[in-house]
Amino acid sequence: MRGCVILLSVCIGSPALAGENWPCLSRKALSPSFLELSEVTGGQVLMLEPNEVEKASFAAVQRPFHPETVLRAFGQMDGEVRDYLVPIDSSIESLLISVSVECNGGIQIKTSQKVDASGEGRTLRQSRILKVSKPVPGPWRIRLVGRGRFYVVVEAKTLISLDRAAMVDGVTGRQQEGWFTSKRAPKLGQEELWRLDLSGPATGVRFRLIGGEGQTLSHIDEKPADVNESYIRRITADHERFRIAADGVDERGYPFQRVTKQMVLAARN
Repeated sequence: MRGCVILLSVCIGSPALAGENWPCLSRKALSPSFLELSEVTGGQVLMLEPNEVEKASFAAVQRPFHPETVLRAFGQMDGEVRDYLVPIDSSIESLLISVSVECNGGIQIKTSQKVDASGEGRTLRQSRILKVSKPVPGPWRIRLVGRGRFYVVVEAKTLISLDRAAMVDGVTGRQQEGWFTSKRAPKLGQEELWRLDLSGPATGVRFRLIGGEGQTLSHIDEKPADVNESYIRRITADHERFRIAADGVDERGYPFQRVTKQMVLAARN
């Protein structure tokens, strides 16, 4: 029996796997280089069986209509229960949730009203994909049970957008002046200037660095700020891998969260 993983809309076969309980009894783990590629490019990973590929294409079709990332997390489980609380704000018009657990013991998605979320989607052996139009605002909960690798991606069509998060260099001279996107990677442990663009009906904006499992690594802002299109922040890359998250409240007072799709890789000096 063979298994496959989707990165964006590409399906790549894995090595031969033992038994009927793929991937719990796999002889060989999924390629780390392939999984890292999905993180640094913002691609979508779904663990599937061959007869599920057509159903899973639903995620590839819907992703372009949900350009903002609300939550992105991946990691390893060993039979425990893992919960993710997702702040769904009132500016979100449509929500796309994609979850994969290598040895899936259960995937639950609860709304802020503590009922099972419903919408258009696909329930597969190791994965669940759900699209929800006009989601009820408030804290949603995604609960995972199982073993092995897991992936949680929550994307949205929304008015609040983290348009850019890029390291910049300042230039002053007769010919030009301003901030220009840097082409180099941030250096581990070194303070760099970043330009963060956030748009939409939001206030109390703060930025922070988050890790691969969605955990907070460090806070960038001491004080919240109002949306002013662009922010220049001094950020020290204290970790080799990180994303940037923006938090605040929408115009109705609901908390929001937006994160960058791509994982930033800091270079060692």
